[in-house]
Amino acid sequence: MAVTVSLALSHVWQGKAEESKGVILAALQFYREKLGPYSPATLSMMENLVAVLNKLRELEEAYQLGYEALEAHKTHLGQHHPLTLVAMSNLGITLRRQGLLEEAEELYIEVWEIFRGVFKYSSNCSGVMAAISARMFCPASW
Repeated sequence: MAVTVSLALSHVWQGKAEESKGVILAALQFYREKLGPYSPATLSMMENLVAVLNKLRELEEAYQLGYEALEAHKTHLGQHHPLTLVAMSNLGITLRRQGLLEEAEELYIEVWEIFRGVFKYSSNCSGVMAAISARMFCPASW
């Protein structure tokens, strides 16, 4: 399943997001059934779908799923978990694309503050922070 999802995600960035959406939806359903709705793998798959929906400009659906994913991350992984921070930045992308710049900025600032306060200079989380930074400051790529 993971290889199929990786292939589908690579298609998104090649301009074939519509084709990828079905694969990601099927994978999300599979993960929910086999691993449960709050498994980290299931939550990551929700984030993958949010990314696809953003790419397709299906922004209302992306917002709803992104918000659901963020709340699940906070509840089951914790407010300060690196994957929760990624979910927050993903929701910020959706808000920015909807033209809700102040709301997006508030989320980005919250991500930075949590990261700085909790993780300080931990090298274990540098990749997460780099991904978050790219999402915040390179909107053309998302």
